[in-house]
Amino acid sequence: MIQNISQKKYNALFALLINLTLQNAVKTGKMSKFKVLVFDDELSEIGKMYIGLLQKDFSVEVTMDPKEIPMRFKRMEPGIVIVSNENPDFNAHEICQLVKKEANVPIILLVEKHSSTTVEIDSCNADDILYKPVDLNELVAKIKKWHALSQ
Repeated sequence: MIQNISQKKYNALFALLINLTLQNAVKTGKMSKFKVLVFDDELSEIGKMYIGLLQKDFSVEVTMDPKEIPMRFKRMEPGIVIVSNENPDFNAHEICQLVKKEANVPIILLVEKHSSTTVEIDSCNADDILYKPVDLNELVAKIKKWHALSQ
């Protein structure tokens, strides 16, 4: 569910996240070789994933706006896409189709535990599933698995 957050606060948070990404790149002298694009509409989940993946030396872009996913996907060329299916304002199936049309990139679908996961993975053409709330260790393990399979 989309949290009540003003556009000004969203922009400030997003600018902070971008700044942290750039600081990480400067500090390490490189961007991680494996890029992760994350969409979720829950601020706490997206913040947890962003910071956790940065700490594991992934290159990460996040968005809470489903309309930004196609542009970010084309610009970033991620190695994996993580998509929440719990947003009433967009269809995760459409995003999965777009990603698969552009490139054969693995998709991890984020779902609530009560969801009918088999149907969602099949209809979305997702490659993997992760239950919310996201466990960072499990997320990192799944990303590493898909990274290894892609090489």
